[in-house]
Parts: sequence; structure tokens; C-alpha cells
Amino acid sequence: MDTSCWNEEVKASIKIKRDSYRDLKKNCNGVSFKRYKLVKKETKKVVQNAKAKVYKEVYEKLDTKEVEKDIYRITQIRERKTRELCTLRGVKDED
Repeated sequence: MDTSCWNEEVKASIKIKRDSYRDLKKNCNGVSFKRYKLVKKETKKVVQNAKAKVYKEVYEKLDTKEVEKDIYRITQIRERKTRELCTLRGVKDED
């Protein structure tokens, strides 16, 4: 799981979810199950919003010209590294 976008709100929500899961395992009843389902759904929303915020910032940074040049340079380097080293560009013959 990618945790780069976790802030304090996400961490607190996940802690509540874990606590409700532990409660569900201890007291396997309908109330605990409903609470766990509700908390799980809310946690998913919190994580989704945090990820969306981080990705939005990343995409805004990618729209700049400098980053575009860096991406182009990185793709060129990756392409050169994936070429076969054994390819022959020319063969000199004695004939």
C-alpha cells in the first residue's frame, strides 16, 4: 500500500478502523459489525480524498516545462538502457 499520501487524518481514521475490527473480533454481534462496516466505508473515503489531493499536486507539477524536459530525458535514458548490448552497428570485413 502506498503510504506517501497519509496525513494525520488518514492515520487517525485507520486507527479507528483497526480498533473497531478488534472489537468485532471480540464481540461478534450485529452492532459491532455495523459499526465496522460504517467505519471501513468512511476510512476508504478519507484515504481516497488524501490520494486525490496528492495526485492533483503531482499533476500540477508535471505541467511545467522543466519537468517535461526531465521526463523526456528520463525516457531517453531508459530506452538506451533497454537496448541490446550485442547489436552490431557495422561489421568490418577484410574483403
